[in-house]
Parts: sequence; structure tokens; C-alpha cells
Amino acid sequence: MLRLFFSGTPSMTTEQKHSLNRVLRRRLNSCHGDYIREAMIWGKVLSDPESIIEEWMLDSGAFTAWSRGDVVSLDQVMESYDRALETMTNPKVKVWLINLDVIPGRRGIDPTTAEIDAAVRQSDINFSSLNKRYGDCILPVFHQGESEQRLHEVLQQSSYIGVSPRNDLGEPLRVSWSKQAHQLMGETGRSHGLAATGAGMTSQVPWWSVDSASWLYSAAMGSIDILIAGKLRTIAISDRSPQMKNRDQHFDNLAPQQKEVVVAAIEELGFDLEGLATTANMRVAFCAVMNQRWADGVAYRASTVNTLFPL
Repeated sequence: MLRLFFSGTPSMTTEQKHSLNRVLRRRLNSCHGDYIREAMIWGKVLSDPESIIEEWMLDSGAFTAWSRGDVVSLDQVMESYDRALETMTNPKVKVWLINLDVIPGRRGIDPTTAEIDAAVRQSDINFSSLNKRYGDCILPVFHQGESEQRLHEVLQQSSYIGVSPRNDLGEPLRVSWSKQAHQLMGETGRSHGLAATGAGMTSQVPWWSVDSASWLYSAAMGSIDILIAGKLRTIAISDRSPQMKNRDQHFDNLAPQQKEVVVAAIEELGFDLEGLATTANMRVAFCAVMNQRWADGVAYRASTVNTLFPL
């Protein structure tokens, strides 16, 4: 089983979000200024006595700010975390908070050694402050490009850490580095993969948990994620989808037997083909169910990596 934290911001009514809390078991919300209201809404949604959500993870929004060339302060993060946490009153939900990790350099430009060292020092200061304020629920983050020594320092801060592959590298390099990092971690540490849900990532890397917004992306693009023979497949279903004319990518272009399998899976969950083709929020709900089922059945395949730090 893979502990999947569903991230992203679905364009749904609060009532529709309440329906999702009967499907999802884990939710991640960003506390960046642009998304704090969404996090506060979900705090209330999680407080619903009928919710089955077991864990809630809040992200500082550091990467969102960094990608825009902005800086988020520790005081801003604490204020945002406080606002979100005040809305959640369900004591059964385990809360995790991601450290305000300082990302060195600028987007598209590799940081210098001095920039990495300065970022690490400030990240540790932020971790100490957040840990003191909120207790032992803070995830420090280990980034691709940092040293093996840094990995061990992060593991000394917490037994549950965020592991962040670089987003600007190809998937094979991201997977290779992630496998290597876990081999160095050993079996005592638990990892949360930040935006690490590709097929190779989830089957070859022993993540404790990951987060993903792909369920929302599929629905927005006129597609559904569907579990077939244990594998999660994305199939376009809307007549406005750009995959409309691509063989085996759109429902209309599937072989008759494949169509029967898809329709059977849709109807088994109480959905209908026409509704999914025309209604984005219905696709969101369907993708949520399918991604949760997929995560429950993910099996990790062990393999070795011979490369050495640093990548």
C-alpha cells in the first residue's frame, strides 16, 4: 500500500468536497497565500464526523513562492499554519506540517555551494522554530543536489522526512536518485515523496507516502484515471479532449473489448459514461476513487543502484 496524499485545488463546491472526504484517506493542502482559504475550507471538511480522512498534511508553500521568484517568511508560514489548523477540530486526524525549507538558487540556475550551505542553515533554523511551536509533526526536507551528510542530518531531525527530487530533470534521473537516497536511509526512516508519483517512482522507490495532484489534472483535461488489471491508466473521455483522434488514448478509439472493460469499471462505481464525458467534477470524483484504489494496491519492487552521491 502507498500512502497517497491527494493534493491540488478542485473547483468544487464545499458540499462536493465533503463527498470526497468519504473517499480519500489523506489530503495535502498548500498554505501559500494564494491557497490558504482552500486549506481552511478543507480543515472544516475534515472536521465532518463522517469523514474517513486519517491524515492531513500542510505544505509551507515555499516551492510555489520560489518558482515565482518570491520569498516566504517564517512568520508568514506560522500565521498560515495557525489559520488552517484552527479550522480543523477532528482529533482523529493526524496532522503533518512540512518545514519551511529554503530552496537555494533561482529557477533554471544551479545554486552555488555557498548558496546551498546558507539555505541548509536557514532551513534548520526554521525547523527548530516550527518544531518548538507545533511539536513533533514537522517534516524536514532533503533535496536532490544535497550531500549524503545532509541526508543523515535531516534524519537526525525526524524519522519522517520529505524527499524532493529535482523537477527539472528527466524521470529516469529522478527515480535513480530517489532509489539511491532510500538505500542510504536504510529501513529506519520514513519518506514522503514530494510530487513523486510516476509509475517508475512508485514501483521502484520504497516511499512511505507521496502526494499528487494528477487526479485533478486528468479530470481537467477531459480524461479519467481508471484502474485496469492493477494498473492505473489515463483515458480521454470528453469530446473536447486533445486526445480525441489518438488511437488507444480516447475512449472512442478503443477496441470494443477495451470499451466494455472501461464501461464495466465506470458502472461498478455508480457513474455513467455520458456524465463523465460532460462533467468535470464528476471526473474529479471518479479519479479520486480510482487513485485511492490504485494507491491501496501499489507494490514496491526492490532494485539496486550503483551511482554515488552527489548526482
